[in-house]
Amino acid sequence: MSDDIDPDAFREFERIAHDRLAESYHAFFASVTAHAAEPLLTAASVGPGMTVLDAACGSGVVGMRAARLGAVVTGVDLAPRMLAQRAISSAASPVSALCACIVSPRVLRLRRAE
Repeated sequence: MSDDIDPDAFREFERIAHDRLAESYHAFFASVTAHAAEPLLTAASVGPGMTVLDAACGSGVVGMRAARLGAVVTGVDLAPRMLAQRAISSAASPVSALCACIVSPRVLRLRRAE
C-alpha cells in the first residue's frame, strides 16, 4: 500500500463494507463462485485428508466443496457477517471458520467465528 493510506483504516473500511453487503454478496456470487470451484480444486489437487486454507473465503462456497472432497478446511475472512452466511456457518459444516485479517505482516489475532 502507498504511504498515504493507513492500512488499518483500509482493512476496517473493507470489513465494514463486506459485513454490510454479506447477504446480497452471497446471494449473487455463490453461484458464480460455484462455477470456478471445481476447476480450482482440481488444479490444486485437493483430496481426502489434505489441509486447505480458504483465504478470504466469503460465505465459504469453495471451502465447502473442498470439504466434500475430504479435505480438512479452515475458512478465514475479515468480515464476520460473510462467515455467518449459510455455506460456512451450518451446524453440519465440516469447515472451521475464523475471522481474521490475513494480509497483515503482524501476528494474526484469530477468533472463532460465531
